[in-house]
Amino acid sequence: AGVHHTLWILELYPMLSYTMHRSNQNFMRYKSLGATQTDLLNGSADVTFVAKNYDYNEITFSLPFDLNITSKWAVGGALNMISRKYASRKRRDSDNNYIGGVQKNLMTTLTGSIRKRINDTAMVRLYYSLTVASSNNKFEKYLPGNYTGNTVGLAYQLSY
Repeated sequence: AGVHHTLWILELYPMLSYTMHRSNQNFMRYKSLGATQTDLLNGSADVTFVAKNYDYNEITFSLPFDLNITSKWAVGGALNMISRKYASRKRRDSDNNYIGGVQKNLMTTLTGSIRKRINDTAMVRLYYSLTVASSNNKFEKYLPGNYTGNTVGLAYQLSY
């Protein structure tokens, strides 16, 4: 749940949430294209069945703020952190073998921005974000979990 606080020239929008995601989806992992069915419950087999693969617990923390320089202009920033721990999905090594422990992901985003208030209901914001993601899952052939990203953007916001 998020709230909006104003203290003199500082505006804060902190948010904290906890999610318990439960899915009825399972996962059949094929280690390679020509994999044949073997012992489905053996994590090192070519074909492995993983029950509750998409169940996870996640905590999200966000702290965006704006420092009002004038009645129209503000300098802002934000810190966002998302920590996800899978309930039963085992982490994998770089060869796609399951190894001990469950998969954990952490994504952190730092943002800096300049905001201009156009009128009572509209604002425009120019921003830069740096995202750093990390995971203890080392198999990244199709979907990387360890990366750094940069974003530059222009946002238009209406509030009423």
